[in-house]
Amino acid sequence: MDEIDNAKRLNRQLAAKCLVRVQELEARSANGEPVDTELAAARYDYEAALEELKQLDRLAGQAQVLAAKQIVADDGRDDLVQRALDNAREHIADLDAQVKLGEELAPPKPPPPANPDEAARNEFEALRTKPKKTL
Repeated sequence: MDEIDNAKRLNRQLAAKCLVRVQELEARSANGEPVDTELAAARYDYEAALEELKQLDRLAGQAQVLAAKQIVADDGRDDLVQRALDNAREHIADLDAQVKLGEELAPPKPPPPANPDEAARNEFEALRTKPKKTL
């Protein structure tokens, strides 16, 4: 990674020098000096330096991915799987405790009616005789 960072630093310096050269040549061209060939070459060098920076950024990203993969490989896949399973078991135990606590704190359910049809009729009648709200 240090080598990539050093290459990026040097390439940024090169790109900056190329940009300064392009700007100088553009200023001379604006004053009427014939510098078309030099200006084209300077722009080409500047674009090449920018492209090299992009490639170095991609390379740095790939290096980070490879480093992360190496860390995982060094840590051991079994350790990762075991940690994931332990976390899942802990989460399940927490959920189970929440359910049990909820059951303990819930009010007791009334016993089911002896005659479900009669209970449904009584509930219907209670709803039917309830006064309606008006605006």
